[in-house]
Amino acid sequence: RIQRASSLAEDVYEAIFAQLMSLKIAPGSRITVDNLVKEFDVSHTPIREALGRLEGEGLVLKTHLIGYRAAPQITRRRFDELYEMRLLLEPHGAAKAA
Repeated sequence: RIQRASSLAEDVYEAIFAQLMSLKIAPGSRITVDNLVKEFDVSHTPIREALGRLEGEGLVLKTHLIGYRAAPQITRRRFDELYEMRLLLEPHGAAKAA
């Protein structure tokens, strides 16, 4: 198996992800690309790639002509709804797979 070094965008993604998970970037707060460029000492491209990936995962929201924002924290009600949905779907999927 070929070992491949992680890309710069991957390293930036992991750094931003860690900040989101540790709440260094607070839920709902604005994320400015220029600040991240200065903080990580990288170009705009890996920052935008990482933010795009985080947006796809629902951890970051992008608003046209405004920029990026950390996703708000999930409410207890929304958590319960998601958990209930998983309970409806996953046992059936596991039974089908078995």
